[in-house]
Amino acid sequence: RPAVLSLKAYLQYSTRFFETLKLKIQLAYVTSLVVQTQSSNPFDISIFFNTFPRLQSLRYDGIVGKSWMADVLRSQKEKLRSLDIHFSESLGDWTIDELIHFMEVQHYGFNLVIRIGTIQKGNAEMFHNIRNLLRQQFYTDRSLPNSSRSKVIVRSGMNLFIFYLPKNKSIEAIV
Repeated sequence: RPAVLSLKAYLQYSTRFFETLKLKIQLAYVTSLVVQTQSSNPFDISIFFNTFPRLQSLRYDGIVGKSWMADVLRSQKEKLRSLDIHFSESLGDWTIDELIHFMEVQHYGFNLVIRIGTIQKGNAEMFHNIRNLLRQQFYTDRSLPNSSRSKVIVRSGMNLFIFYLPKNKSIEAIV
């Protein structure tokens, strides 16, 4: 009954891959998952949540589909403590209000790590755009009175920015 599972360097993960894996080890108790892939195709991360019903922490080093946020909300069975995903082409289809809602329904102190590759053309612009978008409604200083513990960490190369969800935006802000 592993609680933590790390899958590395497999070319293509699929529902069939996880069905086969279920036959070899019990996956129902996995709460933390790290997945690395060599695939350049977008992956539907809802497959992880359907395979691992107790999943609370996910790091995916691959390309997620544009509907990643809706996929997680639709398929997760447990509140997330952390989600660490890599973007190389697009941040997906979502608004800042949808991001705030996404964070509100997770554990208090939820960490969303958005990693943006540095090699692909246009990623510097993507990094700049997400930073500016988050600055509109998130705090950059945790010591502010309305700053919650839930945060978005944006990484690209050596650049790192942390944005805190305002408490008045969070339904779990009462501590």
